[in-house]
Amino acid sequence: MYGTHSQNYVERARQRLNEQKREALFYAALEIRLGVEARMKEYLAAQHHISKAKKEGWRVAHLGRSLETAFRTGDKVIQLRILDRKSKELLWVLYYTPVTKQLQKMTQRLGDYLHAPDVSASLSDAWWAEFRQLLETAWLALKKATTGSLIGAPLLHTATGKLNMTVEFNSTEESRRYMQRVGGVGARAVLDVDYLNDLPPETTLH
Repeated sequence: MYGTHSQNYVERARQRLNEQKREALFYAALEIRLGVEARMKEYLAAQHHISKAKKEGWRVAHLGRSLETAFRTGDKVIQLRILDRKSKELLWVLYYTPVTKQLQKMTQRLGDYLHAPDVSASLSDAWWAEFRQLLETAWLALKKATTGSLIGAPLLHTATGKLNMTVEFNSTEESRRYMQRVGGVGARAVLDVDYLNDLPPETTLH
């Protein structure tokens, strides 16, 4: 089955890069570009206050403007710490990892490689090395963007006072553990939000 979740594109791009073949780089570029689009659309799809028109399309610049309108957090990583209301015990930590402006620009650059070169073009060793370096940098940035479990920045609905927060886990087991610790019947928690420049060093990139 051909998976279309953003993490599926990340995995396939890594496989192509690991082949160490020049022709595989173009397939890696396509997977990364599609992965960025997929992640941006995943974030937008979870937001009910964003119009359908702003969620559609494939242009990275258009999707990026829609995300900034929705969240207004720029390139900040959001760390959401969930603590027990009484004991203040740390129950869980969630992250929103953005599709940064730098990643968006790199994705647009990759589009330039997905065209047949001019017949007279000389694809030197330096050209191939630059292409691979761009791919490796973009791949790592996309890997980070797909690491967070928060599908979008958590937003407080001013009229109802309710928090709009979509959480997505990598496995059923992780979801089960989260519900056991955080989502029990009658559970009440305190949310502590921090805006970070990057993921903490100890955070594992799955």
